[in-house]
Amino acid sequence: MSSRQISPKSTIDSFDSADNKHPSPSASASASASALSGRARTSFSSGSSTSTSKPFTAPPASYELQKEPSSSSSRPSDSRRSSSSSSVSAEESVTSQSSSNHDEPLLPTYHFDQSSTYSSGSVSGYHKSKSKSRRRHSLLESTASSTTRILNTLKPRRRSSLPFIHLARRKSTQLLLTISIFAVALLVVSEIRSHRVRRELWLREIKLNEWDIRHHNHQETNLADFRRNYEFTKRLELLHSRNDNRLSTLTIRRETEGDGVFSAEDGTEDIWGPKDEEQLKLEVKDKWPRWWGNPDTVGKSPFDHSPTPLPADQEKRRFMFLTDYKDYLERMNTHTYEIVDAALRHPHLIVDVWGPGWEGYDRSIPLSANIRKRAHRIAQLEKSKRDFEDEQESLRMEREKKRKISWLKPTSYFVDQTQVDPLEEEVQEWVKPDWTAEVPEECNKDVSFDIVFTISNIYKEDDPYVDALDCGALLIQQLGDCHELRCSYEWYPHANNITVSKYAFELLELFEYDKVKAKYPDWQMGLFGHSPDTGNEWDFYPVPWNEKTAKAKVFGYDGSLYPIRTTVTDSIRSYEHEPNLPGDQIVTRHPHPGYTVSVPSQAREHPLETYQLNHEYYETHLKLREDFANGMRTSKICVFDASLERKMIRKYAQAFLSGCVVASDLPTEHEEALSKFVITLKSTWNIEKINEVLNHYLERDELLQQMAMDGFIWARQHMTTTNKVSHLMQMADHYRAGSRGYEFPYGFSMRCRSYWSQGEGAYKPPWCPQDKYRGLEE
Repeated sequence: MSSRQISPKSTIDSFDSADNKHPSPSASASASASALSGRARTSFSSGSSTSTSKPFTAPPASYELQKEPSSSSSRPSDSRRSSSSSSVSAEESVTSQSSSNHDEPLLPTYHFDQSSTYSSGSVSGYHKSKSKSRRRHSLLESTASSTTRILNTLKPRRRSSLPFIHLARRKSTQLLLTISIFAVALLVVSEIRSHRVRRELWLREIKLNEWDIRHHNHQETNLADFRRNYEFTKRLELLHSRNDNRLSTLTIRRETEGDGVFSAEDGTEDIWGPKDEEQLKLEVKDKWPRWWGNPDTVGKSPFDHSPTPLPADQEKRRFMFLTDYKDYLERMNTHTYEIVDAALRHPHLIVDVWGPGWEGYDRSIPLSANIRKRAHRIAQLEKSKRDFEDEQESLRMEREKKRKISWLKPTSYFVDQTQVDPLEEEVQEWVKPDWTAEVPEECNKDVSFDIVFTISNIYKEDDPYVDALDCGALLIQQLGDCHELRCSYEWYPHANNITVSKYAFELLELFEYDKVKAKYPDWQMGLFGHSPDTGNEWDFYPVPWNEKTAKAKVFGYDGSLYPIRTTVTDSIRSYEHEPNLPGDQIVTRHPHPGYTVSVPSQAREHPLETYQLNHEYYETHLKLREDFANGMRTSKICVFDASLERKMIRKYAQAFLSGCVVASDLPTEHEEALSKFVITLKSTWNIEKINEVLNHYLERDELLQQMAMDGFIWARQHMTTTNKVSHLMQMADHYRAGSRGYEFPYGFSMRCRSYWSQGEGAYKPPWCPQDKYRGLEE
């Protein structure tokens, strides 16, 4: 039998199957030797013992054998063979024992009775051989056991069809899996929170400036697609409804008249006919989204600028409008008080209106002292009103208590119920307290203004009482319509913190830093910003196209400053004087009310303390504004121009919000956006050319309606007065954060233009020819 070194790996693998049909040579040799030795031991034992022993049956090749050492000396080859056999037996024994998971061994084991195997004469040789074999066996066993433990780590204790199942059974693997599950859960939770934050930021309108980038896929912005979808859905609903009614009618007839033969036409009409199709087409032709109308009635559109709700831990800011009472009464233009109305609706503001001419204003003290005086007055009014309301609540509780007591008394049923409760007579209306005589030097701890906003020239440039405000208030002055460069003389250089202009180009032409510094050496740079003219969406709102009564109307005052209006208005006057002139006059004129309004004398004798919504003194102004807005919303095309100054006047925002398509020249502001939905005219065109262009669009009604929709959406985003107020608050925050310079939130250009002037020599940019209003563009 040849000597062979058996590795632990091969030893363990040889026992992977209980029935090994092809054993290895070493295993066969070991089994044969053991069988022979067994038979020899059986014979020897039978000769020396008086007891009979049962016949020996050779065990299978896969069970464990214990090899007995020979009592006689062996040759080296036998020793090596014996060592190899012992190693195999030891490894098999370890493997068999370690692979068992039950009380009984997986493979059967046969044990010999040593006491009956050897005789007493061979005891001494047996012990020597056994001691030597034990040392050799111990060394091999320690090496084999280490290797076996390593292999058993990688080998499953039970056979499984799943790979790496032994890894899943380890505690370290289970711990890692648990940690991984928690980590994944944390990542999912953080992603959900991040998604919610991004959604909140989107809802707060941290948005792109270009409306067509943000909303180009909105299903209701494209009228053709919107109406096509509506027509399909409406027809389907009508067909289903009529078919159900038809089946219901037939069912009722069968129940009342009994079983019979009915044709499909009995007792019914056609489900759909030509008249139905015609009626649906008419309905679809003038179908508009549900938000096309007054937002106070139909709700806001998806595109409206909506300030975010004020956080619970943040207080409202106080915003004062510093206006002139005489201007409030007499000026036809409601521009200032449209801003006031928008501020009153703004969720972040507490609004006050006050200034020269209003009750309580003192022209003999500085502006800053008047603002402090007003803050103390508001604190006085608010405290007085709170005390009054608390007192009325106490009286109400007392009346309720006495009423309950009176009903518990038996005699109360016989008391005359017509008697007046004496406590009812104590109910009174709140009465304003009188003004305090002195002007406090200190700031009020309860009331302080965050922003004081004024327009144009309430004070003169050299008024000694115009000073910088204190108590943390910022003064913002808005300028505009700087004819003859008068804005530079209406400005408060040493009092203003922020100066805004309705037209962007005026800031750089009139308030360029070096020019101002040369004129006012002690002046410190503040913040300048562009705050364009706007309109209120609840005053200027659209109506369905079929409710429009005019093809085109011209709006505004005509004159040398407005060349397009003058051309159209002159043509209208010519037709009024000579109705038989050739050609069609497609443009009509909205009457201009003038620039002043008459008011009752009592309004001057008893001035108001502050602005009140819908007050009787302002009724005429509101009627003029409503008439102007109605004229725009009932016209398909609104005709006016940007004047020689090429400025974006307030009529642009008002017309867009009213659903009227603007026909004018383009101002030098928002040019890219306006070019998409404005009918472009030129100031040099005659009336024939203007009429030709207008007719081109009037003949394409669907195109005109889409242009009205596009202008409306853009204006609801950028041209509402609510957006203007939000921008003013943002500029105040920028100023407090240290910002100084010029802010232009909207696009504009500086090209050839001309300011209006009473005489010759009106200001033009220095690079423009003096004999032309718009240089080479004409």
